Amino acid sequence: MISIFRRNDAPALFTADDTRRNIRRFLVVRATFDFSLWLPIWILFLHDDLGLSFTTIMILDAIYQAQIVLFEVPTGMLADRIGRKPVILLSIVSMAISLFLFGMATSAVWIFASFFAWALSVASFNGTDSAFLYESLVAADRGQDFPRVLGRITTAGLAGSVIAMIIGGWLATFGYRVPIFVHVALFPIAIVAALLMREPPRTEDMVTRPREAMRSLRDLLRRGVRFRTLLAYSASVHVVFFMVIVYKQPLLVQNGIPPEILGWVYAASSLFAAGGPLVLTSLRLRYGTWRTLRTAALSVGITCVAIYFTPGAWLLMPILLTEFLISGIRPVVIDGLNQLAGPRGRATVLSLRGIVDAGVAGPMEITSGWFADRVPLRQLFLACAVGVPSVVGVLNRFWRRGTAES
Repeated sequence: MISIFRRNDAPALFTADDTRRNIRRFLVVRATFDFSLWLPIWILFLHDDLGLSFTTIMILDAIYQAQIVLFEVPTGMLADRIGRKPVILLSIVSMAISLFLFGMATSAVWIFASFFAWALSVASFNGTDSAFLYESLVAADRGQDFPRVLGRITTAGLAGSVIAMIIGGWLATFGYRVPIFVHVALFPIAIVAALLMREPPRTEDMVTRPREAMRSLRDLLRRGVRFRTLLAYSASVHVVFFMVIVYKQPLLVQNGIPPEILGWVYAASSLFAAGGPLVLTSLRLRYGTWRTLRTAALSVGITCVAIYFTPGAWLLMPILLTEFLISGIRPVVIDGLNQLAGPRGRATVLSLRGIVDAGVAGPMEITSGWFADRVPLRQLFLACAVGVPSVVGVLNRFWRRGTAES
């Protein structure tokens, strides 16, 4: 019988083959999440089909972000206490339920219920996924390969989503709900893959009680200047991320790209963005974490300026570049946080990134939604073009201070 809730395997029984199998099965789980058939049309579904205003959509998403904040630490503690595998399973099941409710939606109430399950899924996965992958690699003495493996898995997920975008755009011609339900049908595959994964070995002093996890988190926040800097950096870039995700569809339609080919547009976008993790993780190994992230933030500011000024369908080019950069930034940030976090309470500590991202994104979403109903969407990206490099310029001082103290 497959053991779902076995907390720990004896290290001697966990082989290099187990590590390789864990990586392959984790890739299946990640690919199922990334195979978002509905992604090219979800804002159009909410705005055009259900008739929700941008303000309403952003309020609902801000509540979703607040729920992530609520769930992050408890799910991280759960992963540190009972293991990574059962919490990853919780995330998969919650996402399947969320998408089912999303596809059944007839009003904002259904979307609220969907976003509740969605937030539980995202919070369960955040931190737990990277802890599972890192500890599986450490068990085979491959901990130094974590950034490369994470970058490759991220790239594979993005590349796989290309097929999903093309298929999803075609399925949407039969109705906006069709690609949503087809994606729901794929989640049993992820459940089987997760059941076949092995819990990476952890010694008893790494199996952390909730009070110990909170103490570890508190101590790290007090002493870890670079850790706090990376959290703030992640939140500032996350603002641009949700801006691109939410407003790309209406912005492209307003500039001459018909809705029926959005699937192809998203496919090209995902294919281009898939190179981001490979490029930025390679740069990180050569030039260091902060130099890579600082340059990437300046580049994001430049691409946001280009989004504001580029006319017509040519607007797609700076959007592609922005997504390329943001997709590459994520694994670099996660690797930096993972290096600074200790083995005790790792999932709880790493879940803090989701809390900070959601805590910043929530208020920004409501604000941006209010403006999006009143001003041209391009002006929102101009604000990002000014804001992100400015924030990172301030954070640069803190990173240098943290480096000097260490």
